[in-house]
Amino acid sequence: MAELSRVICPFVGKPRAKTRAALDGQAPDRVEYVDVSGSPTAYFELIRRLWGEQRSFILVEHDIVPPAGALEALEACGHSWCSAPPATRHDGSSRDLRAWTARGRKAAQLTCNRFDRALMVGLPKACVLRPGLQHWGNVAEGLLSKLERSGASCHVHLDLVTKHLARRSAATQDARNRERTEWAIEHSSPESLMRRHYVARS
Repeated sequence: MAELSRVICPFVGKPRAKTRAALDGQAPDRVEYVDVSGSPTAYFELIRRLWGEQRSFILVEHDIVPPAGALEALEACGHSWCSAPPATRHDGSSRDLRAWTARGRKAAQLTCNRFDRALMVGLPKACVLRPGLQHWGNVAEGLLSKLERSGASCHVHLDLVTKHLARRSAATQDARNRERTEWAIEHSSPESLMRRHYVARS
């Protein structure tokens, strides 16, 4: 019998009660809650460790509520990478998932994904990211972009829509964006900054 995927829930502070109830209900005694509040790169370090261990895992962020049966459906999916997308934006407004999915990997983010062992074995260096992308706010873009460039594609389950419990004002979101942008600039090499400057001017 094949080993079931690990279920990983990274959190800051504590997982939302509704998230914990959904996960513990769907995967009793199988959920690993991991505190990633220790540093701006703790989330990246967790994913890098999981990738290196090369065991299939389902990643569900601490403010995401997967619908009933979602974890079982992700487990049964024949794709090496699949996602259950959130139906709302950070401000709580609704999202057109079909239009969003047409944009490719953006529909996946890292909110609720399953990564199969075969993907990690085939792309062992996917989590080798430059320092500017190791910030918790940049790691999704860094990892998903690298997977895409390596030829991997995400199967998005439009029938498994998750609920995103986060509610952030425009000011809060702007502050988060500034933080991760400043981190990326501070931790970028002079060469990469020159490339960005050149692209921006061309």
